[in-house]
Amino acid sequence: MAYMSVVAHNDKMLHLARSPGFRAWATFFGILAIGGGMVIFSHDDWLWKSFCLFCCGFVAICSLDDWEECIIEKDGDILLKRFSLVEKILRPKQNQRQVIAESSSIVKAEVEAEDIRFFGRGRLVMLYFSAGYTLPLTEKCTLGDGSDHEVIAKIIQKFLALDQKKWGHMEFNTGKPPHSRSTTSSSSSSSSDEMEEEDAKTR
Repeated sequence: MAYMSVVAHNDKMLHLARSPGFRAWATFFGILAIGGGMVIFSHDDWLWKSFCLFCCGFVAICSLDDWEECIIEKDGDILLKRFSLVEKILRPKQNQRQVIAESSSIVKAEVEAEDIRFFGRGRLVMLYFSAGYTLPLTEKCTLGDGSDHEVIAKIIQKFLALDQKKWGHMEFNTGKPPHSRSTTSSSSSSSSDEMEEEDAKTR
């Protein structure tokens, strides 16, 4: 499954989205099929069949990944939105989870790896802000070699021109104060003149 897909991309706005993939939907329908088989082939009463079907349906819904969106405005804010099918069913009137931050304060977008028990290493894109905090582009990491994640990170870096920000930051850190060499040369010349005057007096 691709990490995230580009919904819209222009000079002012970048819209990324992610939805449950094939594996999540296969797990969803597989669990529902188990519940349906228990109802059809079981000889228990209808109350127990209804309970089993309800439990299988709830587990199937919980197994789905979240729907996630990332909207980045070049001269505005970055909006991260997430919602799940469970939240839509249990709390239909509640607004979806979202995080808003200034896109101008983003200084870096990099791929980070996390260990997933029994599955290996997963990856996700992290956004670094100048204030010192970080935000993950998605709430959960995904498995893979990281190529899809690198593509998304490079798209964000190019859209926000983060390479230029890094270069400016490096120049600021490595820059020397102006006229440092001239002051040292003037001080050394003045000290040499004083030494000559003292030698002349002693003579």
